[in-house]
Amino acid sequence: MKGLTARTGARLASFVCGWLLLCTDRSTASRVELILFDGGGNSPLPCRVHLEDTSGRPIKPTALPWWRDHFVCDGRAVLELAPGAYRYAIERGPEYSSLSGRFEVSDTPLRMTNRLARLVDLAREGWWCGDTHVHRSLQDIELLMRAEDLHVAGVQTWWNKTNPWRTTALPSQSIVRFEGTRFYDLMSGEDERGGGALLYFGLKEPLLIAGAKREFPSAVKFLKEARKREQVWVDVEKHSGGTRPWGWPADWWTPWALRTTTCIAAVCWRTKPGAAAVTARNILARLAMGFGRKTSTTMR
Repeated sequence: MKGLTARTGARLASFVCGWLLLCTDRSTASRVELILFDGGGNSPLPCRVHLEDTSGRPIKPTALPWWRDHFVCDGRAVLELAPGAYRYAIERGPEYSSLSGRFEVSDTPLRMTNRLARLVDLAREGWWCGDTHVHRSLQDIELLMRAEDLHVAGVQTWWNKTNPWRTTALPSQSIVRFEGTRFYDLMSGEDERGGGALLYFGLKEPLLIAGAKREFPSAVKFLKEARKREQVWVDVEKHSGGTRPWGWPADWWTPWALRTTTCIAAVCWRTKPGAAAVTARNILARLAMGFGRKTSTTMR
């Protein structure tokens, strides 16, 4: 009984200390407003923001889409930050310049304005930026696309481990259009198992792949099912799980796909603000700016 009382007392003391620290944090936090504009314009510019303190800890806002080490906003972000030094990097896809810097938070509100310059406008030349591999919440997709300046996105809402459409009504339209020239496929899916991954686009309903084992049934089984449906596109990606990027699975898969593309790289993120992740996809995006090919970035 005494042991139980001591243990309960220790837990209570820990809770009180944590609560006091939280209250102290909130009482000393200052309001920081970040405003982002497009070049010389006065309209807010949706962007991706990497923000961290001096220890390298990423700052996670409570009301904005956040992943790993960054968040996105519609051109304005209001944060509650403790006094101290912070560093940031701001980007909007490869067609805009990037910004980085530092600022100090004191006990008074702070308002900062930054402008990103457009380097090139490929959409005006008939080329649209896109990302075919996106695993993010549907409620955040439109803001995420605007923050990366994407015009096309495939959102993998179903894959081997999950299929939310089992308990949710299928949409009447699987392709969503907004802001005139931005589109995303919310019925895109992924079959990622032994041999690599296949991304499906243009389907009206998911393929029933949830629960499939690593090697059985074969990915070809689902490719055959997709062939029976109209306007389906398949992206062959991460062949052999990344160990043999151009191995035999692609040779087996490609003949069964009505329309097939090959993706060189899938995922990239930065290791620290101001340091761009270097992958084949990132390099292709940079080359596209000079040679007029399609650009691609990532939101994963």
